[in-house]
Amino acid sequence: MKKKWIAVVSICLCLVAVGVLYTKGPEEAPAPPSPEAKQTEQPVKEPDKQPEKEKPVLEIEPAAFSSEGKQHYAWQQWQFDYACPSGWEGRPMEVWEASENQEASPEWGVELVPPGKEEWAIRLQGSHRNQNLGVPLQESVEIYCAGEKIGRLDTGEKEGEVWKLVTLDHPGEAGSAFQIFIRGEEYWPEGEKLLAGFAA
Repeated sequence: MKKKWIAVVSICLCLVAVGVLYTKGPEEAPAPPSPEAKQTEQPVKEPDKQPEKEKPVLEIEPAAFSSEGKQHYAWQQWQFDYACPSGWEGRPMEVWEASENQEASPEWGVELVPPGKEEWAIRLQGSHRNQNLGVPLQESVEIYCAGEKIGRLDTGEKEGEVWKLVTLDHPGEAGSAFQIFIRGEEYWPEGEKLLAGFAA
């Protein structure tokens, strides 16, 4: 009796196992997309790359000062050569040494005055540190000569008058810093000639 019961139970278990395997079946792989579906798929777009804006630059050609018009400026250990535009007046900036009552002047150099004017239009200035333009800045460009960066040109305007300030990267013997101030857009051609002379 026991053997019959064991046999019946074994057969039942086998039938259950076969049924489970039959209903589960092998896992079906996902069907490949139809040609129509492929046509409707859109390629993934990469985000548009904005081209980098090139920084504005000023390219100049070196032009050494001629020996005829070359002038020399010196104050203490600071010195530089320059060329005063034809017909202009060149005058040293007011500078002073330190005393008990006041500190030494922070800058040295020359002021260039156009014919018929009393105020300077161009100032060549050596100093212990770079000075600010002194008017609201509108544009700043890097200056290159023969493929090498030699300085920066800042431009601004105040009460209708355009100011330009050239700051040289390598001031040489002119001081810890050297700058060319141009007060008035009409004087920029003379300022650019001076810049070309210092770049030579």
